[in-house]
Amino acid sequence: CSSRMLSIPLTRLDPTMPANRASAVLMIEIGRADFHIDAAELAVVADALQQRFDLSSAELAELLELARQESQDSHSLHPFLRRINQNFGPEQKAEILEDLWRVAFADGRLDKYEEYHIRRIADLLHLPHSAFIRAKHRAEAERGS
Repeated sequence: CSSRMLSIPLTRLDPTMPANRASAVLMIEIGRADFHIDAAELAVVADALQQRFDLSSAELAELLELARQESQDSHSLHPFLRRINQNFGPEQKAEILEDLWRVAFADGRLDKYEEYHIRRIADLLHLPHSAFIRAKHRAEAERGS
């Protein structure tokens, strides 16, 4: 059937790893926070997802498309944040926060809306302010090198 999506095993996206889609949506949201997501931001999102979740190129393409669609259709980030809070510990959530900063810095400038959204996400992931600052500095240092 031509309207069927690529068949990613449900265990990859829903029951055992629902947080990979949630992470992807958050990264897309940060890319869109300044009202424009560019190729550099999408490349950072794709790279982060591929590294974090060890996806094939077909699975990555599927996940990116699902995340873009969910980002457009969703009125709230709370369901995605809840998935991450349920599935990840503080260290993994801090790594996701670092990925969000990488997306924000990818286009060469940090927009106030990107920073605002990352700060809000850090709070909703129950991460202390020190983790927010540490993740920002790591992403900045990585970008500068």
